Amino acid sequence: MVIMVNSSFLQVAGYSMIPELFDQKVRYTGTALGWNIGVVIAGGTAPVVCVWLVERTGNALSPALFVMGVCVAGALAVFSVRRANAYKGVIRSGCCHSM
Repeated sequence: MVIMVNSSFLQVAGYSMIPELFDQKVRYTGTALGWNIGVVIAGGTAPVVCVWLVERTGNALSPALFVMGVCVAGALAVFSVRRANAYKGVIRSGCCHSM
């Protein structure tokens, strides 16, 4: 249950943020390619890397350090996202106009 709740927070944020990173003309393609290539690269290599880390270090907790490193990289990626077009096309009301 705890994993499902944490996963839902990740999915809601990702599914709503990722499409906004692309222009409307390439939104579906960009989202699909970005998501699926990421899943193939991370999902395909993570188990191999974790087994290699345990064999190399002899520490059963070394995959946890790998996960922490990936989390830091993910946090840096999320913090680098800018909302350049967030208010594009929004009409502002009279109180904020300069004279």
